[in-house]
Amino acid sequence: MWPILFDEKDGAMKYLIGTSLVLATLVPAHADPAQNIYENVVVATPNRSLQAWQGTVSRELSANLRYPRPLGLASNDSDFVTVRFRCGDDGQPVDLTIAHKSRHGQFNGAAMRAVSRLGSLHPLPAGVALGQTFQANLVFAVDKESLDHQFARLRQSEAARMASSGAERQVIALNLTARSPG
Repeated sequence: MWPILFDEKDGAMKYLIGTSLVLATLVPAHADPAQNIYENVVVATPNRSLQAWQGTVSRELSANLRYPRPLGLASNDSDFVTVRFRCGDDGQPVDLTIAHKSRHGQFNGAAMRAVSRLGSLHPLPAGVALGQTFQANLVFAVDKESLDHQFARLRQSEAARMASSGAERQVIALNLTARSPG
């Protein structure tokens, strides 16, 4: 289950659903702590962790996302959009494509605008190359019930994507982001 954080901003309720990246270090259970020569060593590096980078970019993405004003949208319309992109040489998102379209074109446009307005993605985390594919999952929901429904749909979609091929498991997904009207 993802933790839900509520943030009131610009009169609109914003739901941020965080995913977690689990990193494990394998240490033998019988290891003697006195033999650990790195126990009190602090290493400073300019490279951020993947999880920290995802959090930073996801917060910016969330700030960029706007629920479209109802031009043909019913007041209860909800859906999700998945946008894929790469990091260009200058750090800007490039090659934006919609991997999962909403049935509402306005949601598709709002999702593409949110990603295209991201600032520089540099510095990329250690081990992430410029040609890496990233994916932003953006959820538009009007209330908790529709939010839960959209996240259930998104979980199914992500499970199918991850099972489809090894290449799909290499795509770095940004934290799930949702926006409600108002």
